[in-house]
Amino acid sequence: MKPGVLFIGHGTRRRHGVVEWLTFVRQVVAWVPNGGSRMTCAFVEIEPPTIEDALRKLAAAGADQILAVPLLLFAAGHMHIDIPRAFALAENDLHDLPIRLLKPFGDEPEFVDVASLRVREALGLWSKAPDESAIVLLGRGNREPSAQQAFAQVARSVAQRVVPWRLETAYLAGTGCSLEQVLDALWVEGVRNVAVVPFLWFSGWLTDTLPTRVGKWASAHPGADVRIGRHLGGHPLLAQAVARQIQAHM
Repeated sequence: MKPGVLFIGHGTRRRHGVVEWLTFVRQVVAWVPNGGSRMTCAFVEIEPPTIEDALRKLAAAGADQILAVPLLLFAAGHMHIDIPRAFALAENDLHDLPIRLLKPFGDEPEFVDVASLRVREALGLWSKAPDESAIVLLGRGNREPSAQQAFAQVARSVAQRVVPWRLETAYLAGTGCSLEQVLDALWVEGVRNVAVVPFLWFSGWLTDTLPTRVGKWASAHPGADVRIGRHLGGHPLLAQAVARQIQAHM
């Protein structure tokens, strides 16, 4: 058996986001025995190489099967449309080479662990009582009901770990309540202290523009104290979770 492993990322124009993603992949490879052999990377959009080019590279390197590892949190448009389309574009060059696509990782226990850690870090930014504060766990956003349900379940699991703090969810894009809508609702209820914690895996345009969005809202609401927590990032627990799934399917 000569399996090949393809790590698939979203892609971003922010160079620091690409560097963070590639650094994480190296962490994962370090946890996989013989991990440097026939492993490569690709992106769904923006950043080269394309998925189809990476598949051809693995085939040319002698892989007799390919394990595709999407470093994504939930199954939405990229999983259902973009990645299968890329597989189809490369199909004629792969000569029936079998490809197994792993599921996204957002609901793995380690991701709940790290999200809970990020929430506790954010709460540590100020000393506020739970009855006058709230946490907003912030998702990327999509139009896929199953992905929204998965995110809601993650949020419920995190909320159980940070009792008695109140935890709400919001989205940066897509359907569902936006960040501003949730902040508005909390303001009407009299909540003035909010920790916004992005449930985003890697940095990019969304994390870079989040402070501007929060600052704009806060400037229109004098007396509000909104702090932004860290995104999930390249925590070792997450690298181990991905490596475990790779080893289980190789």
